[in-house]
Amino acid sequence: MAIAELQRIRNACPPTDPLHRILSALLAALEKPRAEDRSLADIAYSFWYLGDDALCRHLLESLADCVLSPAELSQIEILVATRHWIDGGIPRTHQLLQKQVRFLSSRPQAREISFIQSLGRHLVHLLNTFVPDRYRAASGTGAGTSRRRIDFIGDSHVLAAANLIQPFGGETFQVRAHYVPGVKLWHVIQEPRPKYAVGMDNAVAALAGSPSSFAVFSVGEIDCRPNAGFYNAIRRGEYAVSAVPPLVDRYLDRLEGWRRQGGSDRVGIWGIPAPREDVLDQAGADKALVRDIVATVSDALARGAATRGYVLFDLYALTQHNGFAVAGHHIDHAHVGSHVLGALAKDRLIRNL
Repeated sequence: MAIAELQRIRNACPPTDPLHRILSALLAALEKPRAEDRSLADIAYSFWYLGDDALCRHLLESLADCVLSPAELSQIEILVATRHWIDGGIPRTHQLLQKQVRFLSSRPQAREISFIQSLGRHLVHLLNTFVPDRYRAASGTGAGTSRRRIDFIGDSHVLAAANLIQPFGGETFQVRAHYVPGVKLWHVIQEPRPKYAVGMDNAVAALAGSPSSFAVFSVGEIDCRPNAGFYNAIRRGEYAVSAVPPLVDRYLDRLEGWRRQGGSDRVGIWGIPAPREDVLDQAGADKALVRDIVATVSDALARGAATRGYVLFDLYALTQHNGFAVAGHHIDHAHVGSHVLGALAKDRLIRNL
């Protein structure tokens, strides 16, 4: 029945529709023997780039109901759990993660599985630090308090903010997260536009017409990790750290295009947390280089936000001392906890409001 549903959705699409292409590839993969590497998770990532949250959830759940190998089911159910976390389905997220404890605790066998395991472990940390009061209006504001919507769009750092209710700038906001798996700053400024950038475009387009919209973009942390992005390019001698700010400026220019496309009256930038020194030690990374890259990108974001009138959620200022992370904010190797939005507001580190 699940395959029939996927076939129905595909057949309802014109052949030129990206969804038709994605589902055709998925259905062809499902026809292969389960013993083969069918790359179902790779195809399923494309569901997130369509910009349609309800459709993404329906496709993931339909795929999870197909006849899959145990390894495939584990990967797809982590993606389903992620979808439910974003949609506020905490009990379902918890149920799926509990079911996949063995998968999440096992050693990764491939890059794709490792990525999904990292995603699942991130969700586990968020659940373990879940504080219900962060998802309720503050006491004294009343149940009928008007809340403005704020949309966080981008990489896995948007997961911590999903559904939070937070006052700042004299208003109370509730976060809606739009996850674009794996998107980097570098993807956003590339031409022709890769699938990650198209995913960002589609997420923004889905918000067009939203009243009094406030869009906050989270892109760039992946580019700053050791053995990734800027780090690798600089180590290869392709450019110096001083060449990074112009790349950041091109990203900020793209935000202006998204602001016009989505009709947002305000644009925000979710900053980059300082790197954890102990993680860099474990990875055998050039700590000074990673520190300098993160500091350079953060400074370029701050200056660009001030120049363009964007709101800056200054995560770097909150989390760093001498360029490295202070204790209390990170929940894993790269991500911070859901408490951080409140901490930024408390410490007046939401700039340019």
